Amino acid sequence: MIIIRQNTEEPKLPFPELPIHPTSFEYIWHKLPWAIPNMITMFVGLTLTSLGILALNRSDNRKLLFSFICFSFSFASLGLVLSLRTLVQEQTTLLLWNRIGYFGVVLLSPSAAFLTYYLTNRYYRYLIISGFLSFCTVGFSYYGLLTHYDFTGGWFIYTFGKYPIAELPLKIWGVVLVINYTFVYTPTSVHYWINLVAFKLTGFL
Repeated sequence: MIIIRQNTEEPKLPFPELPIHPTSFEYIWHKLPWAIPNMITMFVGLTLTSLGILALNRSDNRKLLFSFICFSFSFASLGLVLSLRTLVQEQTTLLLWNRIGYFGVVLLSPSAAFLTYYLTNRYYRYLIISGFLSFCTVGFSYYGLLTHYDFTGGWFIYTFGKYPIAELPLKIWGVVLVINYTFVYTPTSVHYWINLVAFKLTGFL
């Protein structure tokens, strides 16, 4: 007796591979899944920026709102830059868009300093010092961007995008940014909200 087994498994679709010399459309279509999270970041940042601008005339705390607008715009700029690093194939064009986008990206540090300061009811005065020090790195970064002393011309190439290697001004900005977010803004926010919860529970701050 001959038993014939029928293959019931559906044929698997192979993952599409990028051609050796892709067109711009083929490159974008292949890289698009990597860019979607960054595109969402960009659109959310732009939406929050727009809402903040619309609320300016109705706000009693414009310093807080302006810090929020700058913070949201810097995140939108970051989303734009990361999306383009994924989707743009030609490196010269990509480098130009990185320079343009970084004029907004570098505002991440000072805007976060003042936003944290106002959100914590101006309780932590050292955030003002951190904000002004961050503005110094922003000024140095703008100098690098305007004089093209910003990227070395080298690249880190990954599956999810091409990342230009930064020169000294942007490296200093990046180091200060990481230090501030890790050791200043985040711990300060956590400390404030823990104290706020303790005050609501016990009546002591």
